[in-house]
Amino acid sequence: MKLSRWLIASLGIVLSQGAAHAVPRLVIPYKIPREGKNVRLRLLYDARLQPLTSAALMKTPAVLDQSNYENLRDYAQAIMTKFPPSQYYYVGVGRTAGPVIAFLKNVSPHIAANFPSSGMSEGVYEQNPANYQTHLETLLPEDVRKGDRKVVLIDQSSGRSLRGLSSVFDAYRARGGSIPQTELLTLGHQAEGLHSINLGQDFWKDREEIAEFIGEQDDGGHIMHSNAGSLDKLKRNPVYAEHRRKLFARMARDATFDAFLRAQFPTLVK
Repeated sequence: MKLSRWLIASLGIVLSQGAAHAVPRLVIPYKIPREGKNVRLRLLYDARLQPLTSAALMKTPAVLDQSNYENLRDYAQAIMTKFPPSQYYYVGVGRTAGPVIAFLKNVSPHIAANFPSSGMSEGVYEQNPANYQTHLETLLPEDVRKGDRKVVLIDQSSGRSLRGLSSVFDAYRARGGSIPQTELLTLGHQAEGLHSINLGQDFWKDREEIAEFIGEQDDGGHIMHSNAGSLDKLKRNPVYAEHRRKLFARMARDATFDAFLRAQFPTLVK
């Protein structure tokens, strides 16, 4: 089965040319809806395809076997139910939420993104406001920043990075920037003051290897923002792109998820 053009085009980032510090810009071959009522979810299931075995679809790392996939799907369904995509835009904080964000981006590139900020803490915006402003405006599409959907920040943590990125959004807003209000969601944990979804399942297997951006490993994602660095460190991780393609292969054979989308979001599917 060939992947649709929108999926292939949305897998990566490109570097601008001729700048002293090349700044990645997101490749967005589609218009992200500014109004949540215009969000559309793609039905990926194709009953004509042969079922896959339960074995892992990737060799290195060995992820996306049937169990790993079902854990990803269950968390994605729980997130979409609690925070409907017509009302929320999903932002993975750091690398841990990357696999579930990859799942959501396959459902629609209009609804989710990763923000490389592993190891972030509160108050970091003031360390380098100009850097944070530029990076935030590069990584989050304008129609999301100025749209009517709230942003739900997602991580598998006790809340430090979630509160850190939320404080960046708050400071950006206080300085006159346009950005929606945020909700904070931790997966697999309980933390005071945060929304929580804990299904007792492991979906973040091999998170280091399949992080969307090289440079996120070892809690280093926040450094490029708070120091005087540039986004040229956001090299594409080819393993992440492969992960999304292989994930798509299982999603295209998943009648359970197809039924969930049709029942839960009948006005959004196409």
